[in-house]
Amino acid sequence: MNTEIKCRTYSVREAAQILGISSSYAYLVIERGEIPALRVGGRILVPRDALDEMLENPSMTRGFSTPRFKP
Repeated sequence: MNTEIKCRTYSVREAAQILGISSSYAYLVIERGEIPALRVGGRILVPRDALDEMLENPSMTRGFSTPRFKP
């Protein structure tokens, strides 16, 4: 039985590396709603599917609804 779990979210640092931007800039664009993110407890997570969709269709980068937070 294969018990490997495929992560469905990225940390802000991981998403920043994928996008080729700094972590601090990633927090900024998440705050502005340009990268989709969710807050789970004290963590900010970027959904893998939403990031993939954003990369495939760059015109959709505005208007994500994300919770306010302080990095």
